[in-house]
Amino acid sequence: MSGIMEEMILKSVASSKGFFSLLLAVTTLALGCTLAISATAEENVCVVNDAQFKVGDTLTYTLKISEAGEKFSGIDISVYYDPECLEPDRERISVPVFKNAIFNSELNGEIRFNAIDVSSGFDLTKGGTVISAPFKVKEGAKDSTDITFSVREVYGMDLEVSSSLTDYKTEVSISRGDSAGEEIVPPKDMDDAEKDILSQYDDGESGIKLQFWIIVGISALIVAAGVVLLLVIRKRNKD
Repeated sequence: MSGIMEEMILKSVASSKGFFSLLLAVTTLALGCTLAISATAEENVCVVNDAQFKVGDTLTYTLKISEAGEKFSGIDISVYYDPECLEPDRERISVPVFKNAIFNSELNGEIRFNAIDVSSGFDLTKGGTVISAPFKVKEGAKDSTDITFSVREVYGMDLEVSSSLTDYKTEVSISRGDSAGEEIVPPKDMDDAEKDILSQYDDGESGIKLQFWIIVGISALIVAAGVVLLLVIRKRNKD
């Protein structure tokens, strides 16, 4: 009888060892899967200007200027970003203060625009939004990236640069989602701006383009005449 009991106990212990081994294996596998999922999730995270986003998220970069000493008659500014990490929504870029701004859409990694209004100017003495630009976090984005800006030139109403123009405050914010607003004031693309200028001077027949080429042709003839005259003078001097 005791032999049978010992055999049952041994089988029970062996069965328990097998159970615990299986439990340990399952636990280890689950832990490994959890760590893998966690690592994958971390790989899909991109920190933009200290704000954390995931691949596919939309964010809005906003730059404001306040306490300007006087009105601006013109400005030349760029916003820089990493095109491998972020993709701007160019249709949603808004420049509320600079309503006649022109930007170059062909640049990659840079949103550059300039604006000028010598008659009314741009009033930022009480503050205003310079640019609001939505971006999408791209697949394969780096762990972190920054959106920066550079104001190249600012002009006063007298078309001069003074200390009161550079003594202003800037505020940059990164918000989640597309917060550009419903009333978008988009800058004009260079090509669109050119078309607008041409349409304003179109005479209904051949338009400004014909006038332009006439001017170019006359200028070319003047240059050519000058070259011919120079050659004639040199020849006479040699003779």
